[in-house]
Amino acid sequence: MITGIAGYHLIKLIGTNGSEVWLAKKNGKQYAVKIPKMNVLKTFTRKDIEEFLEKAEAWEKLCEKHENIVKIYEYGLKPLPYIVMEYCETNLREVLREKGNLSVKEVKNIAIKILEALNIAHHHGVVHRDIKPENILLHEGEPRIGDWGIAKILLKTTTKTGYAGTPIYSAPEQLNPKEYGEVDWRTDIWQIGCLLYEMLTGKPPFQAEYPGQLAIKILTEETEPITTAPQWIKEIILGCLRKRKEERWQSTDIILKMLKTENVEKIERKKETITFRTPSILPPIEIVKRTIKGLKKFTTSEIATKTNLLEENVEKILELLAIKSSKKGIWYSEDCWEELKQTAKTILEKKTCKISNLASALGIAEEDAKKIAKEISAQIIDNDIITENTARKIIGFVEKAWRKKSHMDIETIIETSAAAFGTNKNTIVYILSKSMLIKD
Repeated sequence: MITGIAGYHLIKLIGTNGSEVWLAKKNGKQYAVKIPKMNVLKTFTRKDIEEFLEKAEAWEKLCEKHENIVKIYEYGLKPLPYIVMEYCETNLREVLREKGNLSVKEVKNIAIKILEALNIAHHHGVVHRDIKPENILLHEGEPRIGDWGIAKILLKTTTKTGYAGTPIYSAPEQLNPKEYGEVDWRTDIWQIGCLLYEMLTGKPPFQAEYPGQLAIKILTEETEPITTAPQWIKEIILGCLRKRKEERWQSTDIILKMLKTENVEKIERKKETITFRTPSILPPIEIVKRTIKGLKKFTTSEIATKTNLLEENVEKILELLAIKSSKKGIWYSEDCWEELKQTAKTILEKKTCKISNLASALGIAEEDAKKIAKEISAQIIDNDIITENTARKIIGFVEKAWRKKSHMDIETIIETSAAAFGTNKNTIVYILSKSMLIKD
């Protein structure tokens, strides 16, 4: 029997849903350690190992992005594949067993935090595919999404469609991809609908004695109406649980906005359907990435129109993919931004330039001209932009003038230098004082 992994002392088994989860201690702190069962470990292949490491790395990166994603502290392969997570005292399934169902206020609070975390994942191109009460862990009352694809690997059970999710929360496309298309981010939206339904009613939206019967119900029947909840949240759930993923709410942003406002009618209905001609497996980040490819300068609204995504959604994705302008809603591609920087260097190579003139020459806002100046290591003095190379030229010019025309006073030389380099006297004085040619 294994009693320790990577310096973590295994204390007691706290979960056995396919894999094993152990309460562990290290340096006086509690952790949760997930490992495969011994009978599964014997069948592990090199491909399984590679997939485990890939999923663990993706999870580790995600948990840095949002506090409501279960934190990973480390993972490894010796003496067996393991993943060390933050210890959460309970999960949503246990809470529902104890309480039966939750109030609308409690449901709203949990759902908003879960959706915000899921939103971050979707914007990074990650789909969970197995949202369920068991995977919503609670640490000091705060919900966390756990098990980002690790369970399927450690359990090593899949169907012919490659699906190893929770049967009662299965989306139609997970059960019949030939008819309903491939799994994508909208599969998570279906499962959010299931989660909301169960939190409110205390039971899943579809139930049957056998898996086959359950699949038929999911594919052919509607849920029993919820009678004891406000109309706005019932509409949100119905929008999540539409059989065709193209007819569901199209992003977690939409659901978040409705939950926060408690009003479905404020959402623009025309933004619900994505008509972009790409395979359905593409998450929003890939759709935006393809749309901006080849573009130099664009606006949030232009990309939102082309992709049929919400502007708020597009804004968050562009923060990962493009350079934000100081003007609201305007973006530059990285290539375009580099071109602007090179042009600015050429302009500033021989003389100084006022911020307004550089902005005009580049066709950008003055704040963006300042940003470019800083990125090419130029200084801004009294609204003049000056590079280190130009500063050296000014110093050389002054030294030469001083040697050739010693009868000229320093004031005259400064005026002459300012005129020669298209700047003002204060800038010349600043540069000379920094070079110690003159002292205050």
